[in-house]
Order: sequence, then C-alpha cells, then structure tokens
Amino acid sequence: MIKHLILLVVTVGLTVAATAQEELPVVLVAAKGKIKYTSTDGMTGKILTGAVLRRGGSLQLKKKNQVVLFHNGHFRQLEGKQSVPLASQFPEGENMVDLDFAMTFGNYVMAAVDLAANPQNSDDAWGTVKTTGGSGDGWGTVKSTGGSGDGWGTVKSTGGSGDGWGTVKPTGGSGDGFGDKGLIIWAIQPFGKVSGKEPVRLYWSKPSGNPEFYIRIQDEAGQTVKETTTRDTSWTLEPIAAGLKEGAFYQWDVSVKGAADQKSNTLTFGIGSPDELTEVMKKVENSAVYKRGPESLRGLMSAIALEQKDWYHAAAEVYDKIQKNNPKDQMVRLMHAAFWVRYGLKPEGEKAFARVK
Repeated sequence: MIKHLILLVVTVGLTVAATAQEELPVVLVAAKGKIKYTSTDGMTGKILTGAVLRRGGSLQLKKKNQVVLFHNGHFRQLEGKQSVPLASQFPEGENMVDLDFAMTFGNYVMAAVDLAANPQNSDDAWGTVKTTGGSGDGWGTVKSTGGSGDGWGTVKSTGGSGDGWGTVKPTGGSGDGFGDKGLIIWAIQPFGKVSGKEPVRLYWSKPSGNPEFYIRIQDEAGQTVKETTTRDTSWTLEPIAAGLKEGAFYQWDVSVKGAADQKSNTLTFGIGSPDELTEVMKKVENSAVYKRGPESLRGLMSAIALEQKDWYHAAAEVYDKIQKNNPKDQMVRLMHAAFWVRYGLKPEGEKAFARVK
C-alpha cells in the first residue's frame, strides 16, 4: 500500500518532495487525456490525477486535453493545446479565493492529499489532519511521506452541521481491518441522514464463521420498529414499509443470532427531507467549477456536498458510482478512501483505494 500511495503523491518524482513544507502545492484534481508535467529542473513525465505539483513547473497540454487544477483556494480549468506555466495560473500573492462551494471542495481535496502524504502516528500511521481555521489555504502544506507505517492519516470530523445529531458516526477502528476478526462485528452504513423514499442498504463487517445475523432498528424511545435475520452481511431497509417517519431518528445494530456477546456498535440515522436533499444539490450545482468540470469532478463535488450536510449514505453511493465509472482515476480513489477514513473506517478506505475496477 505504501508504494502505491507514494506513487500517487510523488508522481514520477516530479512533485513536492523536500520543499513541500515551504509552499502550497498545485494539485491535479481532474484530467482528460494523458497529461505531461515539466519540473523546475527540466524533467518531463506523465502525471495522473491526484499528483501534487510544484508551482514553478509547467504542464504540456494537447488539443483534446482538459485539466482542473487547485492551489491555495483557487481552481483553474484549462483545455486545448498549450504550454502552461503553473505560476502564471496561480500568481504569488493572489488573495481572492473562490467563494462558492468550490472553496469547501478545495479543502477536502487538500485533506485527501494530506491523508496520503502525511503520516503522523508512529504506531499505525493514522495521523490527524485539521483545518486551518478559515485562512483560505485548505488543510495546510503537504508534507513529504518518509514516515513509518503505510502513509495513511486520519482526518477528523469538523463537527457536523450543529443540529444535535450526537454520536451518529462509527467510532471504532484502530486500523486493524474488518472481516474474520473473531467475534468482532462493525456496523458500517447507514449513519447520518437517509431518504425515506428510497431503499437503504444496511451493511456490516463479517466475523469469523458463517453465522446468522439479527438486525434490529429502534426509535428514539428505544422501541423496536423493525427486526429481521439474514446470513448475508447486508440487508435492504424499505423505510416506508417499515413505518419510518420523516424527521425522526432511529438507531440500529446487528448481532449474531443466539449470541448476545457478538453485537456490533450502534449507529444512528434520521429520515431526511427530500426538499433538503434538493437544496444540498442545488448549492453545488450552482458552482462555476462544477458546471464546467468533467463528470468525475462533478461527482466528487456532489459527494462532498452530501457529506457536509450529513447525507453520508448518499455520499457513499455517489463515491462508489464515480469510482466504477472512473476506476483508474487516482483522485477519485483517494477522495473515496479519505471519506471512509474520516469516520474511522480505515479498512473501507483501503478497500476503496485498492479498487481499480
């Protein structure tokens, strides 16, 4: 894993390296066609999305190329045959930043890059990435890899929307993986808000053996509103058929039938409003970067918008769809992985990053 992550961040040796802590990088967020980058010392090579570039380098674009770049609160979208000095696109001292949803999206882009580049925990390389408090430069400088472990950091949640959700996110996971781990069961999804009009897939990790699982959903009063059993590690909930109400909160867990000690963590979800979901998407769709961007970029921006407003289940589905449509896109893979890591689900993140089809 570490080799793949280093390749992502230090693409063909033409990226941040030693001076990374002294300047903010330019990130290749999206691209159409094969893109070439020339470093400040004249080295030229092909780069992939997710590449972290020095501002002193330049891009060589062909007629059908299209790129989306991000640096210090700014996005640039370029296309067509041209040689592009990155410094000309991101002049030094440029203070104005994009004020629409693009700025928020840029923060998440830098968080994902920092996730791969900045291990801080000597035990398992799960460091902590924090926001810079509104300084307009996203998540700070990208540091060189070089630490121990596998190069994964931990991105902590920024506190949600302040609407009293409480503990709705998975809290477990020290980075030791899911699946066939003795008696351990981890509930994975859903948490946060879900649509009451569509089926919702509940899924969890698999312990050792081939047990029958008991799934229980309770309301805020602790009353069981739905229960079922399955031998699979997922089950589809029909909110309307189960009598779940818009605006209400529910919690769910899964256990091995007949074995009370084999019980998962408990996750909380609420039935969100369709109007609210529409408003979430309208916000991102009004962004100029979204309107002009390629399909992969629009998908990533949609996923971040959903996540920001606690629609985690919908965000996970969007990430999955984008990656299926763009299986070799490194930026998509990294941001999908970062999504899971933010909520303590490192094994899901590793699985997302490793997936190439």
